Amino acid sequence: MMSRLTTILTLLTFTLLTSAAFAANSDRLPFNPDKIPAKPKAENAVRFVVLSDANSSYGDTTYRKDVHDLVRAVTQQIKPDLVISAGDLIAAQKRGFGADILKSMWAGFDRAVTKPLKNAEIPFAPTPGNHDASGYPAFQIDRDIFRSYWQHPRNMPALNFVGWKNNFPTYYAHSYNNVLFLSLNITTMEPLSSEQWDFIEDALAHSKEYDFIFASSHVPPYPIAHGREKQCMTPQDAKRINELFAKHNVSIFFTGHHHAYYKARKQGLNLISLNACGNGPRKLIGTDTPQKQSLIVVDIVGNKITNVFALKSDNTIFQDETLPEKLVYEKITLHRFDSKNRDAEAKK
Repeated sequence: MMSRLTTILTLLTFTLLTSAAFAANSDRLPFNPDKIPAKPKAENAVRFVVLSDANSSYGDTTYRKDVHDLVRAVTQQIKPDLVISAGDLIAAQKRGFGADILKSMWAGFDRAVTKPLKNAEIPFAPTPGNHDASGYPAFQIDRDIFRSYWQHPRNMPALNFVGWKNNFPTYYAHSYNNVLFLSLNITTMEPLSSEQWDFIEDALAHSKEYDFIFASSHVPPYPIAHGREKQCMTPQDAKRINELFAKHNVSIFFTGHHHAYYKARKQGLNLISLNACGNGPRKLIGTDTPQKQSLIVVDIVGNKITNVFALKSDNTIFQDETLPEKLVYEKITLHRFDSKNRDAEAKK
């Protein structure tokens, strides 16, 4: 009798532990596919692309071949429903740049990115970066030109704004097929403004009707790349945004600025740091070689994220299994998206 009872208790314990593990891991991101998948055709399916750091050297009005190759892949092969940015589309944030040079750089971006996407009827959702709309006081003109470019009727994207349209393109929310997208204004290492916290909390408070929530900003919450370890959100803001996003089931928080691809999970939140698609890919912390320029492709079918992968500018897929199992800088550890470490899950 005791042997049978022991067996039953053992099986019950295993079942409970397995169920708990599945629940904890049910929103984990998948590894990359072996090949570029066809665009999902289901009625409720969504495919979107995220790109970041497309710019070249200060003042440049042209874009490197990698950018053109990736844009061509997006318009001719990936064919997403929309493209999201994580910032740094032009190369400003330099004292002495006036309206003429800023407008000429945006005209260059228009030729390289906006027009090809528009011709393919793919809307583009911008997010401010430090090189196109720096939040530091000295770069007010950058912010003014950034707003005037995107608010011009010729450039205003065909997005379904769900609030804060008057703040576009600084920070705002939009949706597509019951998926909510939040674009944040994080271009400095300074604390976020109370106004932006109000926006984030209000948007999340009204997000329950959506099947998925994605957020994008330029500066990341945690160190990713060698040489930019200190260029992150304040520790207080990083903690607060991680807790808020995990609590409200944000599916992925996309960031740029560090110019290195990493798919991570921390305290219940999936994070993806984007590599540059333009100049200057950087080495991940603890690695020796920068990655090839890339962007991110996401597929959603029904209630599941079916694909999340980095497409490189040579039209090959980045192999997620080659990512370091963790990134460590001082007292901060960031674990890979598939980690079983307790720090990857939300704190109870």
